[in-house]
Amino acid sequence: MAWFFTQFDLTLTNHSDQPVTGWSEVLNFTKEVSIDQSWNGDISASGNTVTVKPGQYHATIQAGESVKDIGFIVKSDGMVEQK
Repeated sequence: MAWFFTQFDLTLTNHSDQPVTGWSEVLNFTKEVSIDQSWNGDISASGNTVTVKPGQYHATIQAGESVKDIGFIVKSDGMVEQK
């Protein structure tokens, strides 16, 4: 079987006027995936869902600011896209 690897880089922006703490982001994909590599976050996969939680140094996103250095590579048995 041939494996496919796809990289995703995230930019998370806090559009509110208050800091956001304890955030998480859930991403759905077109196929079942597993995490091959990840950086700057606590990233896990279950079925076709990936959950991203903050690493230590961006547990809080200040009002109007963005976090741009979170990413991961998923492994799947075919081409995968985010839903």
